[in-house]
Amino acid sequence: MITKNSVIKICYSARSLEGELLDATPANEPLTFNMGKGELPEEMEKNLLGLKPGDKKKVILTPDMLFGDWSEENVLVIPKSHIPDADGQIQKNKFIDLRDNQGHMYRGFVLDITDEGFKIDFNHPFAGRTIEYDIEIMSVE
Repeated sequence: MITKNSVIKICYSARSLEGELLDATPANEPLTFNMGKGELPEEMEKNLLGLKPGDKKKVILTPDMLFGDWSEENVLVIPKSHIPDADGQIQKNKFIDLRDNQGHMYRGFVLDITDEGFKIDFNHPFAGRTIEYDIEIMSVE
């Protein structure tokens, strides 16, 4: 049975409320999570407590429980001079990973490329969305 200190393996699918498949694990490739370590959203962990291998659970999480609301403040125009060797490497409508001066990695989505720079959306791709998870517990340690 899942407790606050369990190591669990799960398979899941994540869908928008409109039914669009957003993410899923292959049935034979479960993901491993350590409960109570912040690897899963707090509300997700609460819903999994007490379950055992073979159990299935539907969990609906709102933006405030997951990735927050979409924010215009997370859309930035970065001058081309700030991204070395960017010519031809960065493409519109593609994700890009960037590192700041402190070494932190950030993933963004390139919205546009202009003479001034790159317009990049650093919001999480699921920001502002309520997501419905169908979870199957594969193992509990």
